[in-house]
Amino acid sequence: MINQTLAQKQRLKILPQQIQLLNFFHLNTLELEQRILQEIEDNPLLEDQKNEFEPVVEKFNKDSVQDYQDWEEYGYDDIPDYKLEYNNYLHDDKLPERPVVNSYDYRKSLKDQYKLSTDNEREIELAEFIIDSLNECGLMEQDMEALAEDISFKQNKWVEAHEIIKILENIQQLEPVGIGARNIRECLLIQLGRMNIKRPDVKMAIKLLEDHFTDIHNRNMDKIKLHLGIDEEELKIILKLIASLKMKPVVELQDGVNTNQNILPDFIVTRSGDSIEVCLYRQRSESLSINSSWKEMAQNNAKVTTDKSAVQYIKNKLQSAQWFIHAVQQRESTMLKIMRAIVQMQYDYFITGDINQLKPMILKNIAEMVGVDI
Repeated sequence: MINQTLAQKQRLKILPQQIQLLNFFHLNTLELEQRILQEIEDNPLLEDQKNEFEPVVEKFNKDSVQDYQDWEEYGYDDIPDYKLEYNNYLHDDKLPERPVVNSYDYRKSLKDQYKLSTDNEREIELAEFIIDSLNECGLMEQDMEALAEDISFKQNKWVEAHEIIKILENIQQLEPVGIGARNIRECLLIQLGRMNIKRPDVKMAIKLLEDHFTDIHNRNMDKIKLHLGIDEEELKIILKLIASLKMKPVVELQDGVNTNQNILPDFIVTRSGDSIEVCLYRQRSESLSINSSWKEMAQNNAKVTTDKSAVQYIKNKLQSAQWFIHAVQQRESTMLKIMRAIVQMQYDYFITGDINQLKPMILKNIAEMVGVDI
């Protein structure tokens, strides 16, 4: 039997271009550059003006290097030799742009973090000595009694081992997680302790490492299952959780890997009196434009040619180029609005630089201030 019903519903539909724009917002600086290069290769109407300022070599200019030069012309030329030699010196106005280089030192980062947690000078002094005693992977290999003796001899102040242990436990609360651990077992336990210990797998993993670390090393799986009262599948889940943890807190410095990274900022925040200004480090949309010759040809072909497929192709590429430039502009505009909202909400922190002035902040707060969806 056929029935006819009337229903009223609300549905949220997102256009494909809106989905592309949302994906565009999630790109970082490097991914954005790759996306722009890819779009320029695919779309002949889109051009990047930053590559148009290359010096043009004139054909008959004696100061420029020629692709072909006759010996008579070259041998008896009166150009001084120093003008033909390679210029080994860069003028101040021709210095290449270099990104800001940041060298990561985990020890310096730990010392800065510890200074924020206390103002006790003696404790800070001992903490800095302990941090300098960590190995390249962030682990503490030295015995606490021996470390206490080293500090006592070098500072001419007697230090007890229990005092060193207490400060080391405070260091273990800092970032990166697992720092200051005395062995791999302790490093894994510190990482598990930062998780939700009410989770059954986390709770069982902690118990496994505390009571059966030697059995894991010797692969006594039957003994572990018997003492913990778990089956094969539960043991696999626990071991998979442990395997996801870091064996060493500072992995980046292993095997001599260079940790120097080129840091390109997204924003520049400047303070002028009591006001704070925010601007983009680089506005990428300024260098993007539509090729005028192609655009003119597209308009002329639409009036002259009868090939509808060619006209439609150029029309689609033109619309795609216009949308792409608009997407880059909207991305930069949204980034600026969000950063200015963050600065407005964390004004005291940006003025003083004191981490204690940071206010609790969630995505919903910024979304309401900017007027965008969370």
